[in-house]
Amino acid sequence: KHVLTYDYTTGNAYQTVNLDDESVGGYRQDRSKLFSVFDFAGRTVLDCGCNLGELSRLARTRGAVLVDGIEYDKYFVQIAQLINAYRATTRVSFEQGNLTDASTIRGTYDVTLAFSVFPYILPVLPKVAETTREALVSETHNIASDLKSTYIEPVSRYFPHHTFVDYTDLGHGEGKRAVFVFAKERRALLPGGFLASTVDL
Repeated sequence: KHVLTYDYTTGNAYQTVNLDDESVGGYRQDRSKLFSVFDFAGRTVLDCGCNLGELSRLARTRGAVLVDGIEYDKYFVQIAQLINAYRATTRVSFEQGNLTDASTIRGTYDVTLAFSVFPYILPVLPKVAETTREALVSETHNIASDLKSTYIEPVSRYFPHHTFVDYTDLGHGEGKRAVFVFAKERRALLPGGFLASTVDL
């Protein structure tokens, strides 16, 4: 059993949000450059812990045909919906839900995003695997923990193939996170699959 604890304050501005040509900074930096290595074209996406929905919208602008986001905080869900309306974003929806409850995760998706929510999806990994056809994109918390035992081994039981993609910021320069793609089949990690050919396996 893995127990992860964190001691940092993010405030109410967790995700960086892009509005028109302006970027409104949050605790976590913009993830658009990272998302350029993923091929969402024609894929359906579940965004676990979607926060203000910025990653959901990034997936949609990069070709996802449908994105559903689940967020525990009702206030964040309302803000995410307002940003969708402001940006005229279509086929991206958000709902309030508790990720630690397997019944919250419904439907079937090609790709599941789990950015900085690993402690919440860990108890329901079998359900995440059941509802994800191709790949799980997971961002760790601070990489000070043992990545292999904390993140890779539990997920590899359900998604046997994985690759490291890049480091991202923990927030405000306080450390680093790591982003992995876990796949059910190796072809998802190869050129022509979910990852762009720029990623060095």
